[in-house]
Amino acid sequence: MQLSDLNVEYEKAVATVNKDFDWYKKNRLGYMIASWTIRAVAALCLGAGVLLPLTVPVGDVTLLGVKFSSGAQAAIAALLLGGLLIGLNQVFLVTSTWARYATAMLRIGSLIRLLEWDWKIMAGGLKADVNVDEAKKARELFRAAVADSAKITESETTAWSGELSKAVDSLAALIKDQRGAVETQLKELQKAQDEAKKAAEQAKQEQEKAAEAARKAAAPPPTGAVRIKFEGAINRLQGTVKAVLSGKEQVSDAKQLSFVFLDITPGLKELVVSAQDANGAAIVIRSAVKGVSGEVTDVSIAVPGA
Repeated sequence: MQLSDLNVEYEKAVATVNKDFDWYKKNRLGYMIASWTIRAVAALCLGAGVLLPLTVPVGDVTLLGVKFSSGAQAAIAALLLGGLLIGLNQVFLVTSTWARYATAMLRIGSLIRLLEWDWKIMAGGLKADVNVDEAKKARELFRAAVADSAKITESETTAWSGELSKAVDSLAALIKDQRGAVETQLKELQKAQDEAKKAAEQAKQEQEKAAEAARKAAAPPPTGAVRIKFEGAINRLQGTVKAVLSGKEQVSDAKQLSFVFLDITPGLKELVVSAQDANGAAIVIRSAVKGVSGEVTDVSIAVPGA
């Protein structure tokens, strides 16, 4: 056998192993980008979950285009999103697949370099015409390299199968956990809404009470009435008799005395009655009158004798 024939077989062996290497190299990139993205977003969600309640304790918060009524609610949503991303990472084997592909690629790359060096050393000691034993050793070297590459691929696929089974179990657990988290969130949200509604009702009641108190304070006090009766020397009064009470003035004939003052505010007032006797002498009678809300107060005025 010629050395050139062995070189052809070597190139085929290297091409076979390189094919495995290139496959892992190509498919590793997508999982690497996805893994970095998921972990970065999850870390941001964790940071938001910690900082939002501290930086925005009250007021609306918009997170990823969704409006929340408080920083605490937005923080819960961020933590749920981060947990969901981590769960999806485990369920879809993103990071673990990237790690498996990277490990397999490195092992196959080492295998290729080892094959190159072994063949270089072996080929350096061969002549153009290779005997049967030397050809057998060379072919065993090529076969071992291809077989080792296949074992690496098989080992990686077996690991993937085991992880997939665990991922299915993780998916069931993730659904259960997320359902529990959502139920808890809904309970907390309902509790917050009930408390807000209760606080709003209490505030409304307080406002109504304050408005009623202000209305009562601004409104004038209820008024009463004062009715004047005369006694004593009534016959002394001649002509017209004038009575003044709380700025209100009334006039009555001396023969038919009748005075009733309406809308008298509560409190002490001065009543002044003015008249004349038969000789034209002035008669002035003063008396203190107390107005009472919602009542008619009878006041007796004693006309003094001559």
